[in-house]
Amino acid sequence: MRKAMIIKIVVGALLLPLASLFFVSKFNLFSYLEFIPVEYQYEAGLACYIAVIDAVYEYIAYQISKRQTKVTFVFYKAKNEMMMSNVPTVMLSEQNGGVAIFNCKILLEGNLKRLRKTKIQLPLPTWVTSQIPQNDEMMCCDETGVYWEFSKILPSNSEYKQRIECTSKIPLIKNQSENVLSITLRPQMEKKHCWDSLGIEFESNEIIIQNRE
Repeated sequence: MRKAMIIKIVVGALLLPLASLFFVSKFNLFSYLEFIPVEYQYEAGLACYIAVIDAVYEYIAYQISKRQTKVTFVFYKAKNEMMMSNVPTVMLSEQNGGVAIFNCKILLEGNLKRLRKTKIQLPLPTWVTSQIPQNDEMMCCDETGVYWEFSKILPSNSEYKQRIECTSKIPLIKNQSENVLSITLRPQMEKKHCWDSLGIEFESNEIIIQNRE
């Protein structure tokens, strides 16, 4: 069962009735309506609060669900290794000229408006660089790492939910170093503000980069 569903069940079964009990104890409109028998005023007020609070809660939950977005990255070298549990090792050995290529399967799901603004970074150490073709529609790179942006591959004038799959090839080039180096990397979602990632679920496996055997 998904975490969001568990939270919804707990809120609906426990917190909403408690909130209703609290509000009806503070103010019960039905106690001022003389045509309602006194013995039923509390039950009527409680039922009314439950209905109103539940409606408000469902509206908020609906607005949140409209913004739900999921981005999944799976790094792999061979197709039979394309699993989230797999941690591929990329070797920048002298035998292949210090150059290697690995793949990334990308799955985008959810709110298009938020997907268009999402940016993912794979930070790279100084002893590794990448070269991404300038005409690539998703990827770019600089001295700090590799970046993915999705605005160019998604519809530009719609906000409905979407699901898209794509694959990237990431080339790496070893910079000169006398040391034997190995690093485990995981991409991260860039966010200018702490609330930028609210409602966005990002999942990825790790990748190991080594500069020699």
